[in-house]
Amino acid sequence: MTTTLEPQTVQPSDAATAAAAPEKTVAGETADAAYVPLDATGFVKKRILAAGTGPQPSRQGTTVRVHYTGSLHTTGEVFDSSVTRGDPLSFRIGEGQVIKGWDIGIASMHVGEKAELLIDAEYGYGSRGSPPKIPGGATLVFAVELVSMDISTAQQTVAEKIAAAGPLKDEGNTLFKQSDFDNATAAYQNALSLLDHTWGADPDESVAIKQLKLTLHANLAAVALKTKNCEYALENCNKALEIDEHHAKALYRMSQALLGLSKFDEAASVLQNNKQFIKDADVDAEVAKIRRAQQTAHAREKQMYSKMFQ
Repeated sequence: MTTTLEPQTVQPSDAATAAAAPEKTVAGETADAAYVPLDATGFVKKRILAAGTGPQPSRQGTTVRVHYTGSLHTTGEVFDSSVTRGDPLSFRIGEGQVIKGWDIGIASMHVGEKAELLIDAEYGYGSRGSPPKIPGGATLVFAVELVSMDISTAQQTVAEKIAAAGPLKDEGNTLFKQSDFDNATAAYQNALSLLDHTWGADPDESVAIKQLKLTLHANLAAVALKTKNCEYALENCNKALEIDEHHAKALYRMSQALLGLSKFDEAASVLQNNKQFIKDADVDAEVAKIRRAQQTAHAREKQMYSKMFQ
């Protein structure tokens, strides 16, 4: 059950407005040394103007209300301000509703905190900018104040999603063994849907997510082969191999899917080119089966065409 925190509101003060004019150096640029990077890229940095005493909106989907004044880093020219309008911006953290620099920057704040975010174009509006006010490649400065947050809209944490996906995978395995292929497919797909949005995963969680996705896609391929849905099997094999290009089961099942689609040369090539990774199958024997199936298919086609012209 998600615990709902009553939105904690801090009335905007003059600090957010005053911060719209960034501290300048003699050269006319912001004194960047005061900013602290918020991730390894350094594309978004923050300096705290006034500490907040409320909670932090670190969970994906948390709804926040933010007062801001945005300006160009090089000139200090203001291009937008919610303070001027008297209407804070509302959005949900980590769902792509705002630029990436905001998603990361606001998630690092506490309710009541006032800060400046220095955002490079990579986490802002990119090489295209947002004409006419924001040129391409622009570095931006946002004076921001986290006014309130509401965790009732938040999604499960990444850890909770991983914990829920595991049992679904196991359920799918049980259903597969019972030849209940439709429900096995649904269980695997439900597990994958949990892992589609895992914003903010730490390194260990990212490893766990990749391993789960790899297994789920490989298992979906196995189910699809049982139901003769070779296109879907091939799709899932490709997704598994995007995670681990040497995954033996995905490679073998890809060959089987290609065989089912009568793509004989491709099916044989997958096995032959990855023989060193496929340890649980006799690759030479499997290739021989593919070639026999190819010969049978060619003979059938030849017979069909010969009857057409009798």
